[in-house]
Amino acid sequence: MHPAVSSLAPMLVQLDRRRPAIDAERLASQLYGAPDFSPMRLFNPGEATLSRVIAELFDPSGAHGQGPLFLNAFLGVLGLPTLGQFDWCRIRTEVPVRRMETVGGDRRIDIVIETPDLVIGIENKPWAPQSERQLSEYWSALTGRLDGKIKKLAFISQQEAATAQESVSRVPYVASDGRSLYAIFDGVLDKIKAIPVRAFVVDLLSYFAAQFGDKPLMKEDDSPFLNAVDEIISKNENARKAAFIVLLAGRRLHKSSIDEIEAFLTADLQAMGLHVCAPYSLHECLSVQYRPWSLRRDTWPERCVLALEAQRSHFEQILVGVRAPDPKLGARANGQDCTDHDRLRNVRDKVGGGSRSQWWPCYQLATPRDWSQEEIARLVLEEPGPIVAHRDIQRLRDYLVSLASAIDECIEIAGAP
Repeated sequence: MHPAVSSLAPMLVQLDRRRPAIDAERLASQLYGAPDFSPMRLFNPGEATLSRVIAELFDPSGAHGQGPLFLNAFLGVLGLPTLGQFDWCRIRTEVPVRRMETVGGDRRIDIVIETPDLVIGIENKPWAPQSERQLSEYWSALTGRLDGKIKKLAFISQQEAATAQESVSRVPYVASDGRSLYAIFDGVLDKIKAIPVRAFVVDLLSYFAAQFGDKPLMKEDDSPFLNAVDEIISKNENARKAAFIVLLAGRRLHKSSIDEIEAFLTADLQAMGLHVCAPYSLHECLSVQYRPWSLRRDTWPERCVLALEAQRSHFEQILVGVRAPDPKLGARANGQDCTDHDRLRNVRDKVGGGSRSQWWPCYQLATPRDWSQEEIARLVLEEPGPIVAHRDIQRLRDYLVSLASAIDECIEIAGAP
């Protein structure tokens, strides 16, 4: 037996004795600082809502009352001339754009900004993939306007532009080079005069960092736990080694916690008549990019499932929703297309919001967004009881139940519970 193993029990006893004081310190942090409270995360906006927020802030005549402050910061990143306080500007959302005849139908560009000298189209893609030739068609529509104005197409997304790369100015939500949407709003924070607007932008920045950036491993209200461990291990080398023994077991604890969540979700959804159809466990699915953990009812359309799916490997950016790829995806759907995709798009309206894409008729980011060891540990520490009693896991279960009921309504299943 390693000598440090004998120090493991005393170290855990010390931490257990300090737990009431640590909990009190965390409660004080939450009472006066409310570090977890965020209206943006509470309302969980979809793509359309985010576009409206961006358009409202960029609008010099918007209710924020800050004039062209936000728009000028955006124009500066694009290398375009800025506006004066009283220069004319018009901002529209969901502007129709005629598609190529071979494709048919209309597209809608998310935001169009017009000034006396500029026409700027903005396509916002926080999560959904790009459609075929989407950006190139938007660029053609902008440059087809014979009005003598400077044309610019901005692409707000963490993705790279799939088409028209030489013509598109990509503005990621979060990046390290200062050309991101986060940097644009953060750079003018001290110039915002209205207190409510400043508070909103601070919350928006926090939302961007949580959704699209690399979250720090420590939040302010985690520090009492970390400080307590640091104090114990800094005085005793064997205690330090004992802490690393626990760290080695972290992967196993992480898996067992996700297994508990899987069993909890499965039991409740099986009670509704659904069954798991993924060949892998929830832990195995979320550890790999684009491997959905899925459930369905046998009477649902073929290849229509409830799913949780990681958009990045190692439990990052977990989507939850109705997965039913659009047949229009063709070969990209890899034989997983659902012929009832269009009918299932009404699910979003029935559950009261969310996002849509060609792969997902209705989806949203899970809370927490990432299910890493650090995030699962945080859920365990925040919940006095078992992890499945945590409010985020309870809300996840409720959301899946509401999605299942909405699917039943959309396809009018006879005798659905």
